[in-house]
Amino acid sequence: RVNLEYAATYNDKGTTPKEVAPGEQFIAYVTVTNNGFMTWENDTRDRVNLGVHWYNRDTREVIIFDGDSGELPNYVGRGESALVKMIITAPEKPGRYIIAFDLVHENVTWFSHQGVIPLEADINVGIILDKSIVKKTSVMIYNGAGVKGAAAQFQEYLEKYGFKISGIKNAKSYNFDETIVIYNSGKYVNAEQLALILNSYRMEQYTSKWKDYYSSANVIVIMGKDYKENIKW
Repeated sequence: RVNLEYAATYNDKGTTPKEVAPGEQFIAYVTVTNNGFMTWENDTRDRVNLGVHWYNRDTREVIIFDGDSGELPNYVGRGESALVKMIITAPEKPGRYIIAFDLVHENVTWFSHQGVIPLEADINVGIILDKSIVKKTSVMIYNGAGVKGAAAQFQEYLEKYGFKISGIKNAKSYNFDETIVIYNSGKYVNAEQLALILNSYRMEQYTSKWKDYYSSANVIVIMGKDYKENIKW
């Protein structure tokens, strides 16, 4: 039940990233709206700030309770909104997290302790793969970069993460500037896992235009000239 003194809502309009590197500093913009009966001050000892909590997404264990905070740009009265710029540092440990944006009445209470629901967003810190999918994912690699040994490097990179390599071949041409990830019917989730460890690629479903590269593997990768971008983790 919400204490009406503290009623509030949040909206980040999708500015919170879904994936960040361990320890990375990132920015989110959160609009906070005052639906309560208290004016939010921004320059007093008992001012209102926007804070964050970090949770383990799988266990809901609190990882960081009182994280980075952002200041209101001005006083915010009932029915008014303000945009808060949040400069946030991700946890150092890779994992699947939830970040919760929660207003705090400094030296008094968190708004969540007054029944206000925080704004939560899922964030992956570092490369988090679903190993149950990865170990069943077969990948056929075609060298479209025209660089000798590139496909073997790419194979080694994928195997490091547990993907099964069906084979490596040269592409019909070496005119591929961009790496292409092609998934067979029903294998999008497999391609999605592969894409998590790539930095530069285009993804599409297998159609007859790719018949020269047909494979029974779940995913077909035609390495482009951008392949070094994809093996630099």
